[in-house]
Amino acid sequence: TNGYKFIVSNRKDLIDVIIPHFEKYPLEGSKHLDFLDFKNCILLMEESSNNIGKVLSIKKNMNIGRS
Repeated sequence: TNGYKFIVSNRKDLIDVIIPHFEKYPLEGSKHLDFLDFKNCILLMEESSNNIGKVLSIKKNMNIGRS
């Protein structure tokens, strides 16, 4: 299959490159829902390192945990 590989070395790259890319070219189905959770986690971590409990709670429902 055709595809691309992104190598991210820091959170700034996630915020400035990866998130805008997938907002412009959205994924579909459960992958889109996982992206929204991922984006929320990144923004929570940017806000404060005290948000780790919220991030872990969101993480539980991502990928296979999503029903």
